[in-house]
Parts: sequence; C-alpha cells; structure tokens
Amino acid sequence: MSACNTSFDSIAQWVSYTLNSAKISTEIALRASSHLSYNIKKDLFSTDDLTRNGAIGYLYEAAIYEFLLNQTLPPGYRIVAKGADAPVWARGGSKPGQDGLFYDSNGAILARGNGQDLGEFDLLITNDRRVAFAEIRSSYRNLKGLVDEIEYKKRFLGALFSPQVQSMLISCVDLKDYPKLIRLKDDKDNFFVVTKGVEQALSTITEQDVFTYMPNRAITKAVWLSKIYYHAPKYAWLHDALRHNITECLENNREPSLEGNFSLVKRVIMGYIEREVLENLLNQYSFLIGKKRMTGSELCYFPKAILSLNLPTFRPIVYLKVLDKPVFLKMGPSSESIFGFEGNIRKCQWAFFNWLESIDNRVEPITVDKIFKKYIAANAKKHKNFGIPDVPTSFY
Repeated sequence: MSACNTSFDSIAQWVSYTLNSAKISTEIALRASSHLSYNIKKDLFSTDDLTRNGAIGYLYEAAIYEFLLNQTLPPGYRIVAKGADAPVWARGGSKPGQDGLFYDSNGAILARGNGQDLGEFDLLITNDRRVAFAEIRSSYRNLKGLVDEIEYKKRFLGALFSPQVQSMLISCVDLKDYPKLIRLKDDKDNFFVVTKGVEQALSTITEQDVFTYMPNRAITKAVWLSKIYYHAPKYAWLHDALRHNITECLENNREPSLEGNFSLVKRVIMGYIEREVLENLLNQYSFLIGKKRMTGSELCYFPKAILSLNLPTFRPIVYLKVLDKPVFLKMGPSSESIFGFEGNIRKCQWAFFNWLESIDNRVEPITVDKIFKKYIAANAKKHKNFGIPDVPTSFY
C-alpha cells in the first residue's frame, strides 16, 4: 500500500512510515550534496575518516530532507525549505528584535529570540497548526545535551504553534536504547526513526559529480518560512520580566520560577557590574585570562563588565568589554574560586554583541554577591578555551 493511500494520525507517523524502507538513491544523494558548502563537499572524499564521517553526517541530513520532498505528501503537509531551497533574499545574520523562525546565511532554519540564535531545526514539517521537527544523526557522536535541546525546541515551537509538538530523532544507527537518550522515551510525542545510511549512494558518485551537479531548484515542494503562519512571543519582554523575577526572588530568598514561556529564555543578562564591585570579586575569585590572573589595576583594559545567567542552570557568566576593541571576553566558573576564559564575543555576532553593548542597567552589589554565592558551586565545570583571548598586548 502506498503512503498516499494510507491514513496517518500524525506527521511523525507519516515520516516513520515513509522512511521505514527508504533507500537513498544516487539522484537523492546528488541533490542532497547541492545543499553542502564547498569545504564539506571536499570533505566527503577525504582520506581522513573523522573528517569524512563528519561530512557524511551533513549529507545524510540533506538526503533525508530531499527523500521526503520526493514523496507524495499527505493533504495539508508542508515541508519547510532549507539549505539551497531557502530564498536568498530571506537569508542573513541575526538582528535585534527578531522573534520566531529565520534563515541564516546558509539557509539553515534557526529559532531566534530578540535576534539571539536559540537552536537549529534539521527538518521542519507543518500540517495546519500542528508541527513536527527532527534531529538527524548519522552516528553516536555529539549526543551530549541532545535531550535538553529537543525539549527546548519543543517548548519553543509549542509557543509559536500549538502546545502539542512532535519530535523525531532520525538516524541510520539505532539510538532508542542509548543511555543518554532514555529520557526521550517518557514522552509519547518523541519518536525514534531508523533508516539506511548514505554510504552506498555516495560510493556511486565522484567528487566531480558533486561539484558539477546543478539541480533545478525552481521545482520543489518545500515551503518558505515566510509562508508559515505562527505567533511568536516577545523574547525581549520575557527576558526583562524574568530578570525582574530573578532579582526579586534573590532579594526575598525564594527560588526563581522558569515556568510557562519563561522557559524559552536561555540567558538572562542581569546588567553591568560596577568597577568597585568587580574589584571585590577579583579579590575573592581568580579571573584567569590565558594563564594570567587579573588584578584590580588591570581593569583599565576592561571598561565594562556584564553579568549574565545561563538557564536553566543559572550558571553565572561575566562578559568583559576589551578596551578599544569590538570584543567581549566570556568568563565562566571552572571551579568554586576560578573564572576562566571561554571565548571571544566579536562584533560579527552582531545581535548579541550589540545587546551587550547597550546594557545600561546596574546590578546591585548585594544581587551580585548572592548570585556568586548561590550559583557558582553548582555550576563550576571545566570548559575548553575557545580561541585566544583578544586583549591588548600590553595586558601581558
């Protein structure tokens, strides 16, 4: 019996049925390759297994999208365009005030709140006001934190469409009994879908095939994001309301609540830290930039310090603005007494950088003290440095 003659109760049921016996053909693999960047196309034929497997993961994700587009869709079903199918005019970097679903410069479907990138959707399908999304994986790698990601994306789409959102974990390896993913089984709206891989199809094409293949992108059943109706909550309002709630709870020794749409906020920027308060913090905690511990006399290199809380763990982060440079240093707790460098926030991260730049509300000294004493011990963890601290050479 064909899929078009079968009745389906949900989007996920149709996807599961359709992919159950799916075989990725050479044509589908070639169409999928047209979504990939130049470097990833090159990596598909790398002699290094790790590099090649990473590229195959991107090809597999695009192949699932192309395979489903090639099927007869049930009435009302719409697959959201992505990659090379995303309209060029709709792609671009983030901007303050963006709330909802947007394309990045490569055509990836992103969740954004006040211009902040909150998550990416590998596959998005709608049917009237119902919606389902998929995480697509080709191996057991990079599964840490995936359950939290899926649960967050369900809440985000639930706020945009209807509360009942289905998630699918589509993979060419069986992940349903993988220990890190067991929690997904507790929700009937989470589905595991296992398919065949793309290696067989990839073995039938050459590097030249991949670089010369030019599909007709005008012929597609995919629907642009601009054609999808939803109502997005105002992220900036949620952020400010939650910041007020957290401050009030700290003042009254109560636990902040992240219920309802507050659970959509991933990071609360509490405000700037006064210089005198920051000097006191440097006496109590070691702020390490590279291997150097900051002292109060070196605050002249950092004219502004912003305190933020990563949610839902309330992990404190301090962003230090570098003097005469369009850069903030991200500092996070790596132990109960040490804050280490975790990355540079540059102006190319336009929306977030400008949000940090625009902060003009002060965090009360007592609030700073309570945040550090309450949340550092529970959130101290080792983090790898992302790059080299971009500070003036005279700092060292």
